[in-house]
Amino acid sequence: MRVARGEYVGIAKKMKQVDKVMKIPPFTNLAVFVIFFGIALIEALQKQAWLEAGLFLALGVLSLWADFKKS
Repeated sequence: MRVARGEYVGIAKKMKQVDKVMKIPPFTNLAVFVIFFGIALIEALQKQAWLEAGLFLALGVLSLWADFKKS
């Protein structure tokens, strides 16, 4: 399908508008992190599953580092 040159500009503008609307609110990723990794870590500590607790702690720190690094 061929489109005129000006239509590409129109499509790009529409995509930017959609991008602005679909922005993730600040600290959403942090909330998901706390809920998922925090609860898993607390549960592992209560069961005294130290290897599992260490794994969740390491994954949580890695996840936080990656999340804050991209911004």
